[in-house]
Amino acid sequence: MGQVYQEVIDLITHDGLTRYKPKQSKGSVAEQIQSMREENRRRNKKGSVAVVKEKKHLATAAGVKGFPVTSKESLFNIANDVSHWTPNIYNTLTYIDARRTYIKGHAEDNLQQVNCFVIDCDTKEGVTVNDLLIHGLDESIGMPTLILETPKGFQLYYILENPLFISNKNDFRGLFVAKTISSNLRKSYARGIKGVDLACNDFGFFRMPNQENIRWFNPEYVYSMKQLISWSSKESDNEGVHLYPVRSVESNFNALDQEWFQELIRLTNIKGEKGLMGRDNAIFTIALACFAAGKSKDAAFDLLDEFNSNLVYPVTLPQLKKSIKSAYSGKYQGASKDYVSHLLETWGSGLSSFGVQGWYKHAKPREERERSHWYEWEQDVINFIQENIAANKPFYESTQKEISEAIGISRSMLNVVFKKSIKLYKKCFGKGRNSNSGFTTKAHLLHYLIQLKQTKTAFYKSIIKALDVRKFEMDSILLAVENGLNIARGAPLDKQLTIHSSA
Repeated sequence: MGQVYQEVIDLITHDGLTRYKPKQSKGSVAEQIQSMREENRRRNKKGSVAVVKEKKHLATAAGVKGFPVTSKESLFNIANDVSHWTPNIYNTLTYIDARRTYIKGHAEDNLQQVNCFVIDCDTKEGVTVNDLLIHGLDESIGMPTLILETPKGFQLYYILENPLFISNKNDFRGLFVAKTISSNLRKSYARGIKGVDLACNDFGFFRMPNQENIRWFNPEYVYSMKQLISWSSKESDNEGVHLYPVRSVESNFNALDQEWFQELIRLTNIKGEKGLMGRDNAIFTIALACFAAGKSKDAAFDLLDEFNSNLVYPVTLPQLKKSIKSAYSGKYQGASKDYVSHLLETWGSGLSSFGVQGWYKHAKPREERERSHWYEWEQDVINFIQENIAANKPFYESTQKEISEAIGISRSMLNVVFKKSIKLYKKCFGKGRNSNSGFTTKAHLLHYLIQLKQTKTAFYKSIIKALDVRKFEMDSILLAVENGLNIARGAPLDKQLTIHSSA
């Protein structure tokens, strides 16, 4: 990808790093002075990212073997010679040893700004870049900004239009929201893509973009926090929880008395497996519950030592002590509902109707409400179209009346759905009495186009060109479809199909 990786790094880091190295910079004096003036004018705080040369350096007996980087120039120079970095920026990073070999400070409470959200897909089996792009459109907020190929799979970057700056005010409320968005993004991909690592560290180390590993990049596909919060709120509502934490008014709440804790502590079949919530997560979750319940660290160790001994695949004693020490560090306030849900769904009974620490305010299920949200109706329409549309047709020809009656939605709400949705297309074919309506989903349309890639080169190129349009502007895409269909059919100019907007 040539020097595209430099553009990628520049886009991800925003103004969180200096442009030039403070010493031995290759930039001219005039360029450095100009850059410094611009940075001072914008008054953006500068921080550091952590970098490691090899993946094995992420987990050594002494800690993370790496070094901090404070300038974009340095990242450009080393990008092709290192393996991982922290794309989200920390306030300060330092060394833990006199030889300046092992770093510290890459913890969530030291985050300066969140630049992006990363999804780790740990398999290539049955997964292609096209699959990831289409799934992002169909099941997530949209296409990722960047896709990197790794030795075992892919990593998808959703880059923010502007960084989210982290503050310790209000108990790191912004960080909580960012972690919820990160979790919802991972879960949205796990619904249809194999190998998605649900236990991945939200803001830890990920693959460094370089000259060889970029498989998709479009700087137009960046996302605002407003967009992500709105999308994530719907995702959370669908699971019966709110995006923001709600503190419990019950001071005597004890997680150790809860049904989920009792089931978790009885499990013996949990093991460590990449991409799944495993034994390390279970031990950490149990330790957090003990901490939140006021149990002493020694008492927590006795409980977890017994739990670990009962496991078919136990962790080592140093690993156990490390998890307990981290849980009792004071950085965390209690067990995560998402972690408990995934653990019990993977290794236990699948129990999910419970509260953890009283942080989550449950929303009423749809069947218990008089009214449905528009995005719930949107999913009903998508399901209807997917069930009825032919695989070899780009559109399902029908009427709004038929769809309304089949789904049980009012015509007015159906109009609202088509007006708000970015996943559904509604188009009118022809004019006057001979016209009829066509309905499709973004995912089906792209599936259909990709199927024609090999045989209809001109058609495929026309749609790929449309994919460069910011946020998939509906009319632009359908214009490309129209042109592609005409080219594919070889129709004379005076007989070519015209698609008119019904908006």
